[in-house]
Amino acid sequence: MVPSSATCCALCLEFRSLKKSHIIPDAYFKAMKRQDNGKLLIVGPNQRSGVLRSQESFSEEMLCDACEQKFSTFESYGIDFFRRAAKIIGNSLGRTAIDEFDYHLLIHFLVSVFWRAVRSKQRFFTDISIDDGTSEQIRRSLFEGANRASPVHCQILKIIDRNEDISPNDISAIVLPPFSSSRAGKFEFTFMFGGFLVKYYFPLVPYKVKRKSKFGYVKDGKKLEVPTIHFADMPELMDSVCGAILRGEQDKKRERQQK
Repeated sequence: MVPSSATCCALCLEFRSLKKSHIIPDAYFKAMKRQDNGKLLIVGPNQRSGVLRSQESFSEEMLCDACEQKFSTFESYGIDFFRRAAKIIGNSLGRTAIDEFDYHLLIHFLVSVFWRAVRSKQRFFTDISIDDGTSEQIRRSLFEGANRASPVHCQILKIIDRNEDISPNDISAIVLPPFSSSRAGKFEFTFMFGGFLVKYYFPLVPYKVKRKSKFGYVKDGKKLEVPTIHFADMPELMDSVCGAILRGEQDKKRERQQK
């Protein structure tokens, strides 16, 4: 019998009771929150958008319990991967070398975050929109696991501040709303969380993008070299992030004074 509270699960398409699904895994957010007294620093796409210190972890009813369990394997691996990458010191070329990784688990983790953002009804993810055909391709690739290739290409970049004005802990506690761009039928979506940028491309990585940076693309191989990107090289993010850090420090100072 179908429960009276049942709703269609976004992944398996069965009518079942749904669980709260975190768009970005809750365990990853908890680690980020511990660095800032339980709050994330959420900033808008520009300095005028304001800054929000929040305990939000962006969850909503989306998946049934069985599908949540299916994703948990991907999430556990993805969380561990990013934690390891954050601790590795980059080489002289500014790249973080991950000598061994599981391609299928990593790519399914990354794509699951993207797909849940596509499906989300929250305003934070309103810029993440794709056509129904591509969304269905992604759903099937996630539901069938490693047996089906993902139609989305992923690139990972590690964010650093060359001048060391912003600490790695401050960087890892910042979350920006994902943003997108498109040109000549090619789409690019950028997420920032935990001190990394994750870029999603489809149907192909633009030639100019690949020519500019040959590293950080998640491919089926034994080694992944994650390039670094400096705040000064991201003019579209520089003002909002610097404004967020400054206002965040002011907020923490006021909190200390009120105690």
